[in-house]
Amino acid sequence: MNIFNKRNTLNENIAYMGIMCAINVIFVLMSTLLPILLFLLVFILPLTSAIVTLLCKKKYLPIYFVATITLCMIVTIWNISDTLLYVIPSLISGIIFGIVIEKKVNPIWTIIISTVINFGITFAVIPLINLVLDININETILAVINLNDFTYKSELVISFIFVISLVQQVLSFLVVKEELPKIGITSNYNDSNNIILYVVSLVSFALTLLFSFIYSPLAFFLFFINVYFVIHILYKLLINKNLFIIIGLIASLFIVIFMFGILFQFIPNPCGILLISLYGFLTTIIALINNQLSKTKEKDRIINK
Repeated sequence: MNIFNKRNTLNENIAYMGIMCAINVIFVLMSTLLPILLFLLVFILPLTSAIVTLLCKKKYLPIYFVATITLCMIVTIWNISDTLLYVIPSLISGIIFGIVIEKKVNPIWTIIISTVINFGITFAVIPLINLVLDININETILAVINLNDFTYKSELVISFIFVISLVQQVLSFLVVKEELPKIGITSNYNDSNNIILYVVSLVSFALTLLFSFIYSPLAFFLFFINVYFVIHILYKLLINKNLFIIIGLIASLFIVIFMFGILFQFIPNPCGILLISLYGFLTTIIALINNQLSKTKEKDRIINK
């Protein structure tokens, strides 16, 4: 039996959800007994939820959601913080990931939407755990990465949670992308609107600099969003193998190094490091110019024909 087939009947849906729920519960229990497996858990949970969303009928998703959370809490009753911090955000983001990708939204947006949702829910749950269970999650996370004495704890925790959330969604997509055509879902990186990518990149860059002076944790969050979009823009530029673009990107690197040295002293700590987003800004400008030149050439070809 192919595990990546649509489930149509009630029995098929319940059986498949039961298997996925059991997998989640086993991993939660194992990670509680062996904390080193926690890193594996945070990557498994969104994936199983995304697969269930893609293959099972949506009307049964509440059953899967409630059953998974309930069973996870029961088997880890002595430490329900793992369920609150990892299981609930991962379940919700995995389900949303599945729904969005099923709507054939470009993967660039699918990944960042589910990442931001996962990050937001995780970040919102932390104060609840601190209040109800009297567990300082920030200190716990810092202990995991052995940085308890780090000065800028809030910025580091935000960065850690965002990167983990992003890796979760990227891995989920990499696992399911080859199977999507089998269930009638086409995924194409080339159907994204370049202008929207450029605008989001420039706006996130501007907001990163702005909040560097207002609220540094939010500046770091915006910085990682900016990096995400810049990576896609940079990839699109490099696959063109245009010599002038490559020269422009290399020249931009030297410009950023020069500007970094000048401006670093004017940016409040610890946001000086975020000045590296200047490279993303210049990359986006190059992409905008290239996009406009490409449109002009295309119009000229049409007119000549």
